[in-house]
Amino acid sequence: MRPVEGIDKINLLLNPLLLNKENKKKNIDPYNRLVLCRSYGNTILIIKQEYLNPCIDFQIQITLAIYELIKQGIINFPDTLLTPLFIYKFHQFFFHNITALEFYTSWKEDDIKVNEDMSKTNLDEAKENDCLYQYVNKDGKITETYYSNDKSRTKYDRSSFIIYNKQELDLKDNQIPKDVIYEFGKPIRTEFRLYADNTPWLHWDNLRGNYQEIFNRHKMLMATIYNNHVRECITVTNKENKNFNKVMKAAKDEEPIRYTGKELKKKQPIIKNDTQETVNKKFNEFGLKNKNMENGKIMGEMMEELKKNMGRYYKNK
Repeated sequence: MRPVEGIDKINLLLNPLLLNKENKKKNIDPYNRLVLCRSYGNTILIIKQEYLNPCIDFQIQITLAIYELIKQGIINFPDTLLTPLFIYKFHQFFFHNITALEFYTSWKEDDIKVNEDMSKTNLDEAKENDCLYQYVNKDGKITETYYSNDKSRTKYDRSSFIIYNKQELDLKDNQIPKDVIYEFGKPIRTEFRLYADNTPWLHWDNLRGNYQEIFNRHKMLMATIYNNHVRECITVTNKENKNFNKVMKAAKDEEPIRYTGKELKKKQPIIKNDTQETVNKKFNEFGLKNKNMENGKIMGEMMEELKKNMGRYYKNK
């Protein structure tokens, strides 16, 4: 069964000086759970929902994803027993920033509705009227996709909230069997979309723990988004989703509020890219300190066990 809620994806900006320029792979695994996106000289690793197990520490899962890039020759780095542990402890050598984090919830059609007269097909009008922006596609067709109006007028800045028909999108993409899509029975999806261009609260430490721990840590940030841009625009008729209820209850102020950052850390600015020589030197020093390899063996065994568990988890979903 597909999860009703979770983290839809995590995007990481990779260190360009460690990348193998000869390796142009885009899809890291046959199921498109790990995907590389190259644009304007940047390489982004997209870790999708299908790769992530909500019960396992997300920092370890991100470590696994980076390790996969090393094993496939996309990142130039030695593959030894100590490698996974080194990635875990010195992640900043391999990626500089988390550039996206998306939380999703799935709904039946009658569970959640956009309120009448609380959406506009023009972004400026949506901003002026404090309502949602209803997306109009390139052909001029009005869609059933709605964005919060905190999106800027440039195409690069993203809205922090979206409600849309995920079932229609899945059917169009044709990546999931139709019977699985229809059997799920929750076609509507809402997402809180945290991106580097709409929030500063993207930091490695914020992704410590399992899904519920991460959700709880981000709850007040999502409540701020909900309060300021969403609350008056939608009606939730089914209150069975406990986590979404937590967000709604936390968003109780009538006036716009500002997130204070009590639970989360801000992203760190990139000072400089660490070179291959610098990272290899640090790894050699790390190896000397752990020359008995016990830490590496333990971490390696743990990584292999996690892979097996994650495989079983997704096979039985």
